[in-house]
Amino acid sequence: MLNSDLRTEFRKMAIGVLIMTAIMVAVFALIGKFSYKVITGAVLGATVTIINHLFLTYSVVRIVEKEDAGNGKSFMKLSYLIRLAIIAVTIIVAIKVPVFNYIAVAIPFLFPRIVIVATHLIDSWKEKRK
Repeated sequence: MLNSDLRTEFRKMAIGVLIMTAIMVAVFALIGKFSYKVITGAVLGATVTIINHLFLTYSVVRIVEKEDAGNGKSFMKLSYLIRLAIIAVTIIVAIKVPVFNYIAVAIPFLFPRIVIVATHLIDSWKEKRK
């Protein structure tokens, strides 16, 4: 189970991904490439990104709880491969199924890194103001 700190961090990540996805959709509209496929792609990409991050969070918690470092390392490798496969399958589905804009599906997979950096910058700025 996730402790309150991890739930807070996950919530920040999910909200950040959703905000960035909305900005992405707005950019598609501004450059004249907006269509219903962008919306369906954005929803798919953001959803899988958030679920992928949740799976990563649970995996890290399980690894920390393991007593054997070798088992933890093996579990982390397996977790990484499963998450990578989920991303690959999602993008392949988006390319093959014409209801999705595959670019709008793929871009949200970049958002967690941006959200992490932005969150840390905001948190450090808040600490400096105290």
